[in-house]
Amino acid sequence: CKDIIAYIRSANFVSVFGQAKFEVDREGHGYYKFWLQVPDGKGGWRNKYCILKALGAGQQVRGLLIDNERPQLAVVDDLEDNENTGTPGLPKTLKFWFWGAFLKALSKKKRKVLYLGNMLSNQSILYQICEHSELWHSIRKGCLLSNNEPLWPDMWPLKDIQADFVEYQKNGLAALWFAEMMNMPMAEGTALIAPEEVTYLPTVLPGQQSAAFITYDPAI
Repeated sequence: CKDIIAYIRSANFVSVFGQAKFEVDREGHGYYKFWLQVPDGKGGWRNKYCILKALGAGQQVRGLLIDNERPQLAVVDDLEDNENTGTPGLPKTLKFWFWGAFLKALSKKKRKVLYLGNMLSNQSILYQICEHSELWHSIRKGCLLSNNEPLWPDMWPLKDIQADFVEYQKNGLAALWFAEMMNMPMAEGTALIAPEEVTYLPTVLPGQQSAAFITYDPAI
């Protein structure tokens, strides 16, 4: 919330929309009330009353009414972490809070939710939304694009991505790297085999085999 308020007070924002008029400015509580000028859709401007409040995961949100208005826009940023997705029982508790108390505390007709984060496991709320819900517009990005070009070359050039992965792989944390960097949850202990580590044996012809088996990998 501090970042949002700092942006609203920035010279660039003020030059376009003018100064925001604050009624409540409680940085320590993450609670603000203010008026903004916004386009009215007819070439002019109108005043919009805004209420901004910070909340943490699991906090009491039922009955969240401010001036008889329920929140219309919720920005959910990094709701899940390795602790609440990797500890038995906690993912279920967080899901009950998110789908129950939190979403139901928002405005029914004007509700918009922007959910940002990393898919730390296939039990995460973010993974379930992206993979199994048709009611959300989902975009999943990894540090590498489909053409093996970096998503953000200034921050993560290809050589840095490669070095970072090798470091995680050496420490047996390849699954964690794929979750954090590629938004691809994988089972713990996932081992990746380099092509040069594969040994190819002569083809076994009918009548030569002493045993046979089929390997099925659901991940593939």
